[in-house]
Amino acid sequence: MAVTVNYDKLTRFYDAHVKRIEKACTINIHETPEEKTKRISYLEDKYLRWFEYYFKDYATCESAPFHKTISDIIIKNQVCKLLNDAFRGSAKSVHTMLGVPLYLAFVKKELNFMLLIGENEEKAKRLISDVQAHLKHNTRFINDYGEQFNQGDWAEGNFTTKSGIHFHALGFGQDPRGLRFGEYRPDYIGCDDIDTLKRCNNDRLIREAIDYITGTLWGCFDKGKERFVFNNNLIHKNSIMAKLIELSKVA
Repeated sequence: MAVTVNYDKLTRFYDAHVKRIEKACTINIHETPEEKTKRISYLEDKYLRWFEYYFKDYATCESAPFHKTISDIIIKNQVCKLLNDAFRGSAKSVHTMLGVPLYLAFVKKELNFMLLIGENEEKAKRLISDVQAHLKHNTRFINDYGEQFNQGDWAEGNFTTKSGIHFHALGFGQDPRGLRFGEYRPDYIGCDDIDTLKRCNNDRLIREAIDYITGTLWGCFDKGKERFVFNNNLIHKNSIMAKLIELSKVA
């Protein structure tokens, strides 16, 4: 399947986002080592507190109760399948595709390989570019966790941190089987805004989509470490989200 990726559009998005991060995520240069250690410990104790400090470009107001609910489910369960039916603009992607994975990776030490799935390759690369932008340009994050970016690039669809955490992006339907990074297979898979009305109106495409998720994606997990998040608002009674909800009631 041929895929056209608008790199000029993605690059403009990336550059503009980097500027927002650099402007929002400033640090206190007068903080003592003792104050820094105490602050980090305080932040790491609660995910939302941690998120609202390190991702100030997004955290312009207090997080909602449902943000705590979904983050608690993911953080407290190494094996979970979360169907996150939330409205557009609810910050579902910011938390589940950025904040929670980085919290699991750098605070809980429970994430080694994240696979991000977008509706297509371009949208998948936009998701992974957000993660890379923060690791490379978020002064608050770098000040507390060190320089993390190591090799690869969002434009290539994958990159790795200095601590050996791998991030890989694919468009929906692209084959992830056999994906490994060293000894690790994906232990966190996030699908973001996959549903389309075109697919909803085609029963065959919906069946293929469900088979892709329940067979191909779920089958490539690192066994025993299987965090899966599907973000979408419920757009149709024949959507992927609707079918996954039906499956969850049967299981």
